[in-house]
Amino acid sequence: MRKDLYRAAISDDVKELDKLDRQDVDVFSEFTRAENSVLHIAAYHGSRKCVRRLLPKIRRADLEGNGFLRKQNEQGNTALHEAASGGNAEIVDMLLKKDSELVVVTNKAGETAVFKASIAGHYKIIEKIGDVPVEMYTRKSDGKTSLHCAVYNKQIDVIKTLIKMKPKLVSIADTEGRTPLHFAALIPPLQELVPPFHPWLHDKHVKQNLYIANMLLDKDKDLCDKLDKIKQTPLHIAVKEGNETMVKLILEKGGDCLEEVDNEGRNAVHLAVINAELIFERNSELTTTMLQTLVSASKMSINDADKKGKTPVDIAIESMDKDELLFSGIIKLLQANGAVRNLNGAVLNVNGQANGAVPNVEKPLLKTEPSKSKWKSEIISWNAVLIGTVAFAAPFDLLQTLGGSDLENELRSVSQSERNLFVLLRYAFFLSDTIALGTSVASTILLLFAVFGKKEDSPMVETSFLAVMVALLSILVAFGSAIGLVLGPKYLWLTVMVWFMLCITPLAIRVRTFHSKLYLFTETKNFIKFVVEDTLGLIITLIMHYLDIAKILCWSGIIQPIFKWAKKLCTR
Repeated sequence: MRKDLYRAAISDDVKELDKLDRQDVDVFSEFTRAENSVLHIAAYHGSRKCVRRLLPKIRRADLEGNGFLRKQNEQGNTALHEAASGGNAEIVDMLLKKDSELVVVTNKAGETAVFKASIAGHYKIIEKIGDVPVEMYTRKSDGKTSLHCAVYNKQIDVIKTLIKMKPKLVSIADTEGRTPLHFAALIPPLQELVPPFHPWLHDKHVKQNLYIANMLLDKDKDLCDKLDKIKQTPLHIAVKEGNETMVKLILEKGGDCLEEVDNEGRNAVHLAVINAELIFERNSELTTTMLQTLVSASKMSINDADKKGKTPVDIAIESMDKDELLFSGIIKLLQANGAVRNLNGAVLNVNGQANGAVPNVEKPLLKTEPSKSKWKSEIISWNAVLIGTVAFAAPFDLLQTLGGSDLENELRSVSQSERNLFVLLRYAFFLSDTIALGTSVASTILLLFAVFGKKEDSPMVETSFLAVMVALLSILVAFGSAIGLVLGPKYLWLTVMVWFMLCITPLAIRVRTFHSKLYLFTETKNFIKFVVEDTLGLIITLIMHYLDIAKILCWSGIIQPIFKWAKKLCTR
């Protein structure tokens, strides 16, 4: 397409169109690489003057068959599709007055103009051209209606308009058998990106979901029990997504959907256990609270076995290797509500429940072999002992370094501000070293209580980990201060560089901690995820060994000649 024609269509420049007309340029034979005509471009960009000037010039013969007015671009969209997508109501009116049959033309995806207006959120366009059969609201490629898309995208105004004009859309399922309520139970990808420290944004999404679901259920109360192709109800979808508010609403307004099983024989409780890790990643407290909601609604389904003969407890036990603390908490919750293991090879009855589902004596409910918790506790304890040893040993050697006459002479040769900073480093070292020693000892004591009390998943372990983290940060401060004290007041710039490097380490640990969603202060009853990750433990171990080597060198007196050599090198 000519550049001047393209710019005129976008900017609604009628004078440029007239100029091209005087030059005998056939504007109707010009197309872009995507096969868009000048009418497509003008209709999408809302260039009303250009459309009004172009329409009378279209020959009447073009209205028969696939003429210019019904010309489709590479995606199969007509000018009416583009006008509806752009929300240009006046242009929609002009096109339909020229050819009223445009409203039934579909693109390559099987979408009509009214469908394009719906997914773009232009409810006023729907009100203008929405008086068409219900089939015009359906995309032929996948059977999704405009209401499916509007519900998924949380377009409240579009949903209201569609329900008002075509209430039958509420009960129509797509090719996968999913109704709009199935889509209301989904959490859109953009909503997943909402950070957990913005609760007001989550509250907004929750209110939208409830409002939409209530609108749908007001028109069809049986939606809660509708099954898709894999025999899942909206409750199944809500549970898999971790959409707790939708779970509560469906349980409140639904029938026996809690007892419905999918094509693998799994009910909502099965799916809550299977998707526990995903749900935990979205909200650390949600896993057990939602499971408790399901169990409280109907304890009859807690011991149902799927087609493989597995109850929810069986699935949780098999998942212990993935996240021991999370799934052990789930097992305890299920057990407290009467859950049992299914015997191997149990025959399923008509209802899908294992005949003779009783606690299996040979396979206890919880594993008794050595667990990962003990291994993680050992990491914490070794780090605590290491920090305590280093923190206890360092001051003795440093006191000898600070007591020499050379230091007094060096202090007289520097400014008052540098002397004050040097004194401040002394206080910082002894204070941080004392904190490191105290917290490491406290961490070790807490771990001993946890191990001997056989409560390795208790808050003592979490508190011990926090104590080790405080000790780590304190020993880093002490290490940076010690370097400044050993080098002397003339080399405070080097101390600043070391401190900067030491500040990066706790920052990196904090970022890793947040990225892994290690919720340290969650209530114990929610069976929080154990905070000591393998990666974090490795980082702490490496740092501790590095500090251990440095402190041993300092304690043994080997480091002093190295510092003196460095000082001479810097003064040359």
